[in-house]
Amino acid sequence: SPKALFLKGDLLARQGGDQESIRVFSALMEQYPEHPLALEAALSGARLAYSIRDFARARELAQWLVEHADGATQAQILGDDGVHRKSSGKTLRDYGLWMLAWITIRLGEPTQSADSLLAQLDPDVAFGEAALYWRARLLLYPKLHVLVPTQNLEQKRLALEELAAFVTERPAGYYGHLARLLLVHAGA
Repeated sequence: SPKALFLKGDLLARQGGDQESIRVFSALMEQYPEHPLALEAALSGARLAYSIRDFARARELAQWLVEHADGATQAQILGDDGVHRKSSGKTLRDYGLWMLAWITIRLGEPTQSADSLLAQLDPDVAFGEAALYWRARLLLYPKLHVLVPTQNLEQKRLALEELAAFVTERPAGYYGHLARLLLVHAGA
């Protein structure tokens, strides 16, 4: 059953059987693609593959999630606390897009690819605030691990405007604080 496969995959992941867990999650997705747990299996498998740096497999699972989540009327997400929570397909799609963006960044692909994925996230839900911050951050500092600003003056101007607007509209949150720090670092 879908539930038995999901629980088996989850248990294997908790016991350190990462590759086998991903195979079980994939089997659930293949055998029961319309079941709500298939979406959760795709997300769990993608997270696990990302954590072991199997970015190709993580991308494949996250892409499946994005493609299948749109039509979902009922979905579940297993939280870090082990509790299943009802969710919408849109929320799961946002998780998939978020993961795809980070896979793109980790693989060193052009930041425009990550930006196009982050731009699809609703700014008012799930990863929306983080996506707004990271879009501006990658515009200003295109290399993830190096705070060297872009040499493109138009790109820099646009990034600084977006960060300033972010700080004005969302000053109290974590990403508002990070945006302020970036503005200081950039000398704005």
